[in-house]
Amino acid sequence: MVEEKEQKSGEKKRLNFGWLELVTLGYLLFALSLVISPAVYNASQARPASICVEKQKKIVHDLITSINDKDGLLPEASSWSAGLKDYTPKDFKCPAVNTPEGTIDYGFNTVMDHRWIAHISKPEKAPLTYDERDERPDYRHMSHLVISFLDEHVEIVSQPEAEAYLNADPFDNAPEGEKSGE
Repeated sequence: MVEEKEQKSGEKKRLNFGWLELVTLGYLLFALSLVISPAVYNASQARPASICVEKQKKIVHDLITSINDKDGLLPEASSWSAGLKDYTPKDFKCPAVNTPEGTIDYGFNTVMDHRWIAHISKPEKAPLTYDERDERPDYRHMSHLVISFLDEHVEIVSQPEAEAYLNADPFDNAPEGEKSGE
């Protein structure tokens, strides 16, 4: 119960709180912290994901430039990043993981290995690069994967969406025998 003590004229009035009010205030502050904590955590996790998206946008743009310089032939998956040395700085490190300097934290979709882009019917559904660790997709951004596509857009997708993209055949309109760049 809040009580006001009578004060002599000219002095400030002081409120006295009882133990019930203080306990209630404590519970309210605790409940507020429970509501705010996840939002602060999610915001801190979103920053590395947005940096990763921007890096992959730059990488896929440079990759497309390299592909166009090679008359539309996609690189070999085993050496895709080496082929970009003339186009982009060697910054293939994702800010969400603590890997040694010089590590490549992104992978190249092996389905696209040394193929012609002219045979891809839906470039907006053809993934090129994605978050990778130990040659597997790495869902490091709050259980989501950052993927870049042949049309140069980048998405943050859930595991089921990523698996659907990575397992789809983007070459469904290619004549048989012309899927490979050999």
